[in-house]
Amino acid sequence: LRQRHGHQPHSTMMQALSAQVIRHRRIMSDRCVFIVSSICDGYFHDERWPYLRELYDLFQHDYMNILPDMNRYGEYFATKEEYIRKYRFANAFHPFHGFSMMSCGHLAEEHTSAIYIVGAREPGIARSMGLKTRATFEEALADAMRKYTGPNPNILALPRTFTTAAVHLCMKDPALNSAPVGGCPCGG
Repeated sequence: LRQRHGHQPHSTMMQALSAQVIRHRRIMSDRCVFIVSSICDGYFHDERWPYLRELYDLFQHDYMNILPDMNRYGEYFATKEEYIRKYRFANAFHPFHGFSMMSCGHLAEEHTSAIYIVGAREPGIARSMGLKTRATFEEALADAMRKYTGPNPNILALPRTFTTAAVHLCMKDPALNSAPVGGCPCGG
């Protein structure tokens, strides 16, 4: 899967990747690899997500090995007065929003063999989230073929991801799709 991703804080980027897993899981290989273009420059957008820098810093320490390890801090963040005031009066996201992003973000790690970030200005941030970094798509694809997919991978390129309506792909046999008959997408 190839997609573009811009200035997004770490947990939001992971949630966006997981959204692609949710949409495409029914067609993904067990050795699926994502190769994603992202600026990944360390911009946390403190006005919009005032809690995120603290959340990210906590994830780097104190036995935080996977995103769900952060759950114990949920109530602390959700009730922190400074973050609540910014949510109520300064158009910031609610501080618990980061935890919903993390809970969804964990799906990308669980259901892919690897995720490569291409073009990161601050590649250490991507690596700190368990992502692999490469300078070009060609380098990422070569590494993925060597380590995960083999020499002839099936490639799904979605260059307009996050710039237009989401794509929902379905199996040829409707019985293999996760949506019920008559449901969307892939029903009927």
